[in-house]
Amino acid sequence: MYYKYLAFKRKKHASKPNIHDIERILIFRYDAIGDYFVSTPIIKHLKRMNPDLKIDVITSMRNDFIIKEDIYVNETYAINIKNLNSKISRNSIKKMKKNKYDLIIALVFTNTTKAGKLALKISPDAYKITSASKERMPLYSMVFDHITARNSWKEHISEQLLKSVHFLSNEPHCQFDINYYVPIPNEYFEQAVSFAEKNNLEYKPDVENIFPHKSNISLNGSPYFIINTTGSSELKTLETENAKQLINIILDKYPNHICFVTGDPRQKEQVENIVQSIGNRNCKILIENFFIVSSILAGAKLLISADTSLTHVAAAVKTPIIAFYLELYNVFAWYPMGSPFTAIAVEKGSSINTIDTDLIAGLADKYLQLPQLI
Repeated sequence: MYYKYLAFKRKKHASKPNIHDIERILIFRYDAIGDYFVSTPIIKHLKRMNPDLKIDVITSMRNDFIIKEDIYVNETYAINIKNLNSKISRNSIKKMKKNKYDLIIALVFTNTTKAGKLALKISPDAYKITSASKERMPLYSMVFDHITARNSWKEHISEQLLKSVHFLSNEPHCQFDINYYVPIPNEYFEQAVSFAEKNNLEYKPDVENIFPHKSNISLNGSPYFIINTTGSSELKTLETENAKQLINIILDKYPNHICFVTGDPRQKEQVENIVQSIGNRNCKILIENFFIVSSILAGAKLLISADTSLTHVAAAVKTPIIAFYLELYNVFAWYPMGSPFTAIAVEKGSSINTIDTDLIAGLADKYLQLPQLI
């Protein structure tokens, strides 16, 4: 009933807009960091179809600091996703209304009903695009002009999102660049290089998908891998004993490698306890600024982690990944596209700590025995 009310406020469009006639786009990406990374091919694709586009993004408090650094993004507006009405400032709404967007693209995977309300509030005349399950499409069609059906068992999320905007192009058969990219300010990349030099690391990062573009770096030293022990829930967090066992097995087999243990800075004490209890000089803590960790990750031989934003960063910089998933569905929809990876899915409701550490260590051989790519 509420959507029927919103439908009265919406301008109905007789035809799709031409991407070359569009001047300004507003994208809704007010969710998690990983959600932003899987959307980077869409942002890049829009700019390549029309380099003169101005792309603004409504972000969340979690991902705004990254999207602000995106070279393809003109401006961001951070909101609290728990309360879209009260936590987006009147000044921001006023400014967005003044921008008179030609197109609004709701890329959010949840709160699509709220997205429809927000889209109409900002620009009732804009052409509106989203994606939804087939069951929800009739409802959302009351507000959105174009809806792409989601089918996460058959396609990666990025592929689905690209399809939701590619229909704007007059070149239906052009190839998508499906690779993610990661924004890293130069100052933080330089700090990562200094970190590599200080720790005598073999650092030869793949910088193709790091923006702004970076010069190729080639430092000789010790090869290294990274283990992320923390996740968004207890089920996605490696317990201390499991982490210790895994790290010890790998370092015993590869004594010339360095293991960096990282995690959520809010759980720094837990990460420190893991490193201290191992007592191996080749096992070190890595709790740094997100951009610095991302830069260091670009030179690693392997990332071992639950499905988090770091797995998508690793995909962007072509670092091999062993990733843990809580559901098989998430492997199909959210695998780290663009990088060599091995996915392990646990039974629904189970913890990643049910995965045998010997199995993980054995899988690591596939990547740690490879020569570092230049």
